[in-house]
Formats: sequence, C-alpha cells, structure tokens
Amino acid sequence: MATKQLPPQLEETAESSHITLVVSHPWLQEAFMRLLQDAGIAVSVIAEPEELLKGVDETVDIVMVDVMAYQSQYRHLFEMMRQKHPGLLIIALLSEHTAYHASNVAKAGANGIVIKENADTELLSALYSALSGSRITKLSSRLLNAVKKCEAMQEEEVAKLIEKKELEEKDDGGLLGSKFGRRSFLKGTAAAAAVVGVTTSVPGGLTNMLSPVTAQASENPEEKVYAVSCRSNCFSGCHLNATVRNGKLVKTEMREFPDPEYSRACLKGLTHVQRVYDPDRLKKPMRRAGKRGEGQWEEISWDEAINEICTKWKAIRSQYGDSAVSFASLSGCFGINSWYSYQPLMNLMNASSFAHNVDAAYAYTAFTVFGLGPFNCGNETKDIKNARSIIVWGSNPAEAQIQSWHFFAEAIDNGATMIVIDPNYTITASKAKHFVPVNPATDGILAMAMINLVIEEDWVDWDFVKKSSVGPFWVIESEDKDLDGLFLRTSHFRPLQEGEEDTILVRDADGNFASPQSISDPVVEGADHIELLKDGVKIAVKVETAYAKLKKAIAAYTLADAVKACGVDEAMIREITRIYATQGPSIIYNGYGPDHYTNGHQAVFAITTLAILTGNAGKKGAFAGNPGNAALFLNYGAAAPDGIATKSPVINSIVGPDTIKNKKYGDIPVDVKSLYVSCGNMIGNWPDRNAWLEAFEQLELVVVADMTMSDTAMYADIVLPVCHWFEMSDILTTVTQHPYMLLSEKAIEPLYESKTDWDIIALLGRGMGYEKYFNKTGDEFVKEFVFGAPQSMRALGVPENVTWDNLMKEKALRVLPGDNYIHGENGVFPTAHGRAQFYLERPYPIGGFYGQEVDLVKERLPYWEPATEVFADNPLKEKYPLSLIQGHSRFRTHTQWGLGVPWLNELITKHSEKEPSVQLNPLDARARGLQEGDLVKLYNDRGYVVVKAILNDGIRPGTLLMYKGWQRDQFIEGHYQNLTLSKAHGFCANSPYFDVLVEVELYKGGKH
Repeated sequence: MATKQLPPQLEETAESSHITLVVSHPWLQEAFMRLLQDAGIAVSVIAEPEELLKGVDETVDIVMVDVMAYQSQYRHLFEMMRQKHPGLLIIALLSEHTAYHASNVAKAGANGIVIKENADTELLSALYSALSGSRITKLSSRLLNAVKKCEAMQEEEVAKLIEKKELEEKDDGGLLGSKFGRRSFLKGTAAAAAVVGVTTSVPGGLTNMLSPVTAQASENPEEKVYAVSCRSNCFSGCHLNATVRNGKLVKTEMREFPDPEYSRACLKGLTHVQRVYDPDRLKKPMRRAGKRGEGQWEEISWDEAINEICTKWKAIRSQYGDSAVSFASLSGCFGINSWYSYQPLMNLMNASSFAHNVDAAYAYTAFTVFGLGPFNCGNETKDIKNARSIIVWGSNPAEAQIQSWHFFAEAIDNGATMIVIDPNYTITASKAKHFVPVNPATDGILAMAMINLVIEEDWVDWDFVKKSSVGPFWVIESEDKDLDGLFLRTSHFRPLQEGEEDTILVRDADGNFASPQSISDPVVEGADHIELLKDGVKIAVKVETAYAKLKKAIAAYTLADAVKACGVDEAMIREITRIYATQGPSIIYNGYGPDHYTNGHQAVFAITTLAILTGNAGKKGAFAGNPGNAALFLNYGAAAPDGIATKSPVINSIVGPDTIKNKKYGDIPVDVKSLYVSCGNMIGNWPDRNAWLEAFEQLELVVVADMTMSDTAMYADIVLPVCHWFEMSDILTTVTQHPYMLLSEKAIEPLYESKTDWDIIALLGRGMGYEKYFNKTGDEFVKEFVFGAPQSMRALGVPENVTWDNLMKEKALRVLPGDNYIHGENGVFPTAHGRAQFYLERPYPIGGFYGQEVDLVKERLPYWEPATEVFADNPLKEKYPLSLIQGHSRFRTHTQWGLGVPWLNELITKHSEKEPSVQLNPLDARARGLQEGDLVKLYNDRGYVVVKAILNDGIRPGTLLMYKGWQRDQFIEGHYQNLTLSKAHGFCANSPYFDVLVEVELYKGGKH
C-alpha cells in the first residue's frame, strides 16, 4: 500500500490551520487538544453548539463535533454551520457504542468520522482524508508531514503483521477507508503516536484518557473479555462484557443475550470502569476515631477488625441475648454472594434482623391478588409490546427502567395507546397519548371510580370473571366468627369423605351448588339465605357472591368523588377507562408511586381489581403489575446450615428506631445493641433519617460493609471494604426484567484490601466459632444456593438445561418456561384456588406490632381512605401545604453511582440532576417569592434540607419533586430523608416515602 500523494496546493502551504472542537466533556476536550496541539494545530474549544454558530467564520477551517452529545441537534448544527461557512470541514466524533450512527452522520454532512476510542490512531488519518479533497489552502505543513509519517509507520507495521498472519480482518470503514483490527493496531499505536509527539504528553494515547488505568503499549498485550452483570436495584440485570487489559478493567459494553430483544445496557452500566477505580473506594478496614458521623477514622488490619467485632458480639450476646446482634441487608446488589451471604451467620447466631419494608404495599397486594409466580405477577417484559393499550401508573420507565423502555416504544409503534397517570409530567408522560395528572395519594379512589364505570358501562369481561376470578364464589355472612367471610365449601353442607377435597362451590342458574368444574356458566351476582352444617348443628346464614360484595363496596366511591379528590376532569376519567376496558389486550404497568403512601396497599388492590374485571390478566399483552424475575427455585436451605434457623424476630424497619429505643418489638423483648449492615445504605435511603440516627446512638457496635463511605458507613464504628461486582464471581437471577440467569465472571482481582461479602462473613463466622460451616468458597456457597434444589427447579418450570455446567459455558440461561411467559396463562393463577382474587377470604396483616387495631373485615375488599399526611382536608396543610415526591434519576440507582462517576456527571444536562435540587411549579414559586436558582429550605416538624430551586411547569401545583440518591455531604444543609415519615398502615408495613407534607422558603436570600 503506497503513501498517498498530497495535492500540490497542500504541499506548498506552511500557514497554520485552525480547528474548533465542539465537545462538552472536559476529559475529551483535553485529550483532543493534546493530540492536535502536539501536531502543530491551533485549537479552540466550544462546549455549546449555540456558541459555535456565533463564532464560525472564515478563520475557522475545521470543526470537530462530538455529535452524540448533541443527538437531536447535530443535523441542524451542520446545516447552520455550512450556511455561515460553505467551505468548512466537519469531522464527527463517535464512540464505539454509537458507531452504527456513522451512515446517518455522513448523510448529514460530515466530511470524516473518528471513533473516539481509536483517536490516537485514526484522528490524523481522518483529517488527511478530509483535507485531501478540500479547497482549504491554509493548512499546517507539520500536520501533513505528521500524517504521511504516521501512515508510513502504519503501513510498515501492517506489513509485518501480514507476514506473521496476525492482522485481524475487518469490514471497510466507509468514509475512512480500510481500518485495522483494533487489537492488532494497538501494537502499532505507540510507534505511530510517537511520530506526532502524542506519547510525550499523553502516555498510552487517548486510550489512557478514556479510563483511569494507564494502558501501557506492549509487544504482546494481554486482553480478555469477561461476561459480567450489573446487579443494582433498577430491575436491569444487564448482561455486559468487561474488557481487561494487562490485568486492568478498561471497558464495559453490552453483551448479547440469547434473545436479542433483551440486549441493552444503560449509561450507568457503561461507566463501571470509573466505579472500580473510584478514588473514594474503601481500601482497608477502618475504625471510628471520633464521634459518629464526624468522619474521623484510623486504618486497621483485617485481623484486628474481625477480632474486635467477634469479641464485642460475644460480649453483647452474653449480656443481652442472641437477638441483641442484628443484621440489615438491603438491595444494593442482587447477586447471590452479596445479597444472601449474611444469612447463614445470622441463623447460626440466632440473631435478629431488620426488614426494609420498601415497596411492600405493591408486593404484598399484587402477589396476593394474582399469586406469586416466576416473574412476580407479570408477564414476561417483552410481552409489553403485544398490548393495544398501556396504563403506566405511578412509574417513569423511560428513566427508571431504561433497558426496558424500548418495549413500550415498540408497543406504541404497533398502534398501542399509552396513558400515564402521575402527579407530574415525566419523560414517559411526554410519549403518552393521555397524561392524567392526579393529586398525590389519590390513585386508589381513581381506580375505584374506573371500576364503577366498567360496571356501569358493562365493560366487564364476564367470561374471565366467571372462570378465572373469585367472582362466582359465595361468601358466608354469619355472626359465627368461624364462618363469617369464608367461601362456601362442600364441608359446610356435609361431612367430607376420607381423602375428599373440600371444594369451593359455585351456583348455576337453577340454584344448584357444585364445584366450578361442574358448572360451566355459574351465577356471578346474587344473594340468598341458606342453612349450613357446623358440628352437626344447622345454622342459618346469608350468602352472597364475591362479585356482588365487590360491587356494593365499590359503589361508595363515585366518579364525582374521584374528580374532586384526584383533580382530574370527568371526561378524562371516562376516556381512559373506555380505552383500557375496550381497547385490549391492556397492560397496567404498575410502578411504586401509588405504593409510597400509607394507603398504598389499598391503591394497588383497586388497580389490580380493575384488571380482573376487564379480563386484562392471564393472556398475551395483558397484565397488571411490575414484571421481575422472582427466582422461586432458589435453595434457601443453604442459608440455614444443618437446618438451623434463627428464632429471633425480623423487625419491620418502619418501627426499627422505636424497637431499639423501647427494647421491645410488639410484645417480644429484643434489646438490639449491634447492627451489621451490608448491601445497602439504610441511613441514606430509609425514611425518617433523624429517628435512625438517634437509634444508632443507643447501639454499642455498628459494622458496615460497603464499597464506598456511604451515609450509613459514616455512622459506623467499623467499616469493612467490599470489592466491586466485577472483582468477584457471582450469579444474578433475581429482580431483573429479563428472564435469564446470568453468570458474572471475576474479571479482575479485588483492589486494595477489599473482600467479597461471603469472604467477610466467612471470617466473622470462623471468628464466632462456626468454623465447619464456613470452610467453603463463595462460589461453592453460590452454587449450593442456586442449584441445590434441582427437583424444585424442575417443578417450578425451570428448563432442563439450567444447570451449573451449562451456565459456566453459556453465561446466560433462560429460567422462564416457554418463549414468552404469561402469568396466569389460560386463566389459571398461582393462588390457593387458582383464581385471581378481588376478595380475600383470610386477609393476613404484614404490618404487625404497631399497636393499631386492624379491621380485617374491611381488608377483604378494595377500599380507599386518605393517606396519613397527603390529603386535601388535612389541617396540617395550613402549616405545610406542599407534598414532596422523590423521583428516580437515570444517572443513579438510589444512592449508587452518585457523583463519583465523572462520565455520568458530564452527561447530565438537566440542572435538577446536577446537584441536589427541588422542582416546583412556577405558581408555587411565585407565591413564595422564589426564582430559578434560589437556595431554598424545605422543612417540616421532622427536619429540613437546603437545595437549589428549579422551576418546572410540568410539576403539579402543590407538589414538589426531588430526585433521590443524594448523600449528606452533597447537601448544603440537612437531608431529604429527614423530612420523610416512619409510619405505616397497621395492615401493611410499607415505607411511605411520598406521604410527606413540607413548606419551602428562601434560604438566607442566597443564590447558588
């Protein structure tokens, strides 16, 4: 391959050229400036396209644009630049992950394209190719000479590689001509870059600038790709590739699933390199050296840490009892090694624990109504695209479940009508045909009114109600408490024969009671007085169908009531109900917005009942819930060695501070004196932060195992460094929106002195005298936990090929049966009687130990009552008139990622996500004399926080929105979890994050 000859006019010029970089990211600006300046090119940098349009004139020869940073604007940008300067050359910068946009970018007018990761080898050649066909004469001779020398070096290197048969084949590179294979070309990078002086200022070229690792060029660089998974609590579970070079993690990228529809990765998953090499990672065990929360620490050895913890635990157990040592594991990582490793030690120590009670209202109610299946109570996620109408209720999947959003988009492309019910206008709402801005905490009464409309307009799916719901079951009304509220069964008429099943009965049109299998068309609505047999004595009772009881209960919540409570027009309620009920199959994608109030379980009960009456469950394109991998097949016996299980209580976190303070959990004495926290950040995420901080002061030992110094770790006595997810092997098979079990391989060795959660627990277990139970590796524990009950796996429908050996080989195995799992398929649901239930025969409270009187009769049917704080007539609104909602940012998962990932921070364009802030409607701001950018104080009787004010017309008046995930040191003062409420309904222990009233005022008149 011969060196290209330059056009004569280019050879003759010696004048300097000028390049303008349009790049928003500081690290990218610096990298390209060094590459170009070392080649003798004058460079200016512009971060915003608007500035460029002002500055483009005849003095600018070339513009280099990082096009994906301005995705929706680059076409317009190119057009405007060309209008101002027709001879301008445009070089587009793309990344390896966005290279598929190259043809569109070229069509938009780019003269050349450079892949950013390959800039140290492609940049000068791309400039050369673009300049060779241009009329620009003001060019740098140094640049041209550098290009020629660089090409000559490349050709010489390629010739050597061809002789060695090491050149990798690659398709033609379009605008840039033939490209070298990336791995092979790395060998020539150092030599080629040296010609233009790159290595003198940027060791390793631009590759080094793209990660915190120094990528040293070598004669035989070692590069491997590992299958890993992202395991945070965003329902993602994304399948990733981790590229490791010379023992250093240098890149993460999407890995293909067997089913390509699930092949996605969000921006968080692509930034794990910076999480691994985060300078703020915990490196060694540390002991508190000052007061709790002061941040004064001293490093200690692992031996010292384990010895101190175990010595203290033994003393605490001896003085206060086994339950005085407690464990709390949250949802920071859903890998088996991380999430379950503490349980064997907890059981062996007979320790107590804290349940986080997050999203419990949704989980308890939806799983009760539809039964818990392998994908919770939803269809497989990809089934969303089969719906003809979708209600996204209290969720924002376009930002909170980015990897699943394309299924909604495909449904819309297929003609589905999307409705979003939310107090605030979200990204998801912007894609909907109908946006329903309900008042906070009124979701339940809206669903009740919609049910009334379904009944009134006869939009009921009678076939589904008769065959797949409890509708035709007869309910006993009696003064006898043993009978009242039960479904009518065979045993209520006569003694059962040996081995006979006590069948629930339905009735035909002639008044005959029999099993559902015997009556194909049962009566659904009716009441009667009959005689039953109890203990040989006849008892007169009233019976009524479950549907008839539901109809009467729902009638109390009229359309007019919903209009008043929800603040939504009657016409809107009628229209969305009509669409949902008649334009099926229909899905309710039920998020956790309605869940986060003390009346949350009531809202979920009404929403799921709406789905039952319209028959929008148990079929393709129809479900109500939030799909997620439940992994019911796990061998939980592995967490109870030799069958030993703790007898100490599991304490609901809502009453955790009160339990620690009062030394009682309900009627159970428990004096918690030590807390071991892993896999989460309770002080940063649980409600009523101040109450928890007060409770911590009563504890003698707090131990936190984490990767970084979280809010919880700041208040610990001993902090233990946990390794990153890619520094350990693990299996992910829970709480994902794809149907796969994933192997996550160990890509690199744990940095510093960090250890896996299992290895830490094993050290503690041996220190507590349980050596024989902790002589296994973390991989052995994970294997036993996942594959230790193969018969159970098969009984639950897990395919035969799901084995340890196959997982090691394939990295991803489908655990759902079939190729498109439908929950309750053919109308058979995993409940006690096989039917979806809007009437609960024996409601069981999961609140417990609150001291409230729970009316279980009322809990049998859907009902609505106001939340604790957020309701229209609450007198507290005179003092605190605004309700506060916490939103999910696409740049964080709860308090993970945060501001420790520079790449994400550089991508953030919305002020509301750059720093802690509160969004409020301009009407509310004007009433308080507030302006955009003011520092404001949000406060109530529980606490306060100081943040920046952002005005947003999309926020419902009377409502505030704060993105969650910030930690204490990121606030000016206070903390947003200081404002939240630690009170739950007596029937359902659930964290009511949104049940919060506050006021907002200017903070010292300051501006940020």
